[in-house]
Amino acid sequence: MTHQFWGSEVCCGTYACMNYLEKAKGTRIQSYRDFEIAASVPFGIRYIERPHYDRMLTPLCNPNEGINRAAKIYGYEVEQHNFQMLKELMGWLEKHLIDAPVILGPVDMGNLFYLPMSAVYRAADHYVVLSYVSDNQVEILESEGIGRIVCTYEVLRQIIDIRNIPEAGGLLTVRRLIGRQSVSETVITGYSWEGAVENYNYTHEHGENCFRRCGAAVKTVPAYIWKNSLLYESAILLQRKYLFLHWLDKVYLAGIIEKKKRENLETIIKNQSMKLSELLGQIKRNCINPDIFEVLGDMECKLGEEVIA
Repeated sequence: MTHQFWGSEVCCGTYACMNYLEKAKGTRIQSYRDFEIAASVPFGIRYIERPHYDRMLTPLCNPNEGINRAAKIYGYEVEQHNFQMLKELMGWLEKHLIDAPVILGPVDMGNLFYLPMSAVYRAADHYVVLSYVSDNQVEILESEGIGRIVCTYEVLRQIIDIRNIPEAGGLLTVRRLIGRQSVSETVITGYSWEGAVENYNYTHEHGENCFRRCGAAVKTVPAYIWKNSLLYESAILLQRKYLFLHWLDKVYLAGIIEKKKRENLETIIKNQSMKLSELLGQIKRNCINPDIFEVLGDMECKLGEEVIA
């Protein structure tokens, strides 16, 4: 079974890890949601200043860091190889892909021509699984509803691009996850909470400013520049709020938080979700009220304050 995209609740990095582990026949992970949560990607946001306004509301912990964190929490060892030059990466793949599949990413999703309307996702980070087919062909296992694509190494070379991907840090990355030890669900939940608290220490101080800077850009920059990106980012942020609500049940049942804290967090997140839904409607109708960013910023600060309290 290929793990394919069914919503923005979890990121493509999580799907890639699921696909990789199934191919390697080494998965002990039962839930997409739990793996995503362990990555701490759903918790906290930041604003990155970029000329194309395509990182206005982006995760504080990006998947390139998060999937390594989640894998280690689940007891996997991460074998990671970074390359500065595409030629170096391709040479490594031609020599070592025959040994075992790899997770490739982050790469620019907008450069993956086999995806329908791939240009819409320009500068969005993406992750896929690569497997050996022959000495001149490779299989791309894609989570975005496409499934498997077989192509030559030359075609693969043409679609790998990281120039617009801040998560890449200027490096081309492949990794494998090697099973070492099983970890109890209680331990995984505890480590996941620690990651959230770490993120919200930042959000408590800066979360409000992220939304304010986003609102300032909306006021001063023509909508055609930022509209598609903000629509995409806001929808993903809304999905992650729903994921947080799911996770609250687990941390409460594990005894990590008390009932009152759970109720306070639920109230804040539900209010945020309603306001984000309102924002999405305003973006689609081209009639954004900039004050909505002030409200969302206040809510994000309250969320950070409640998490770390």
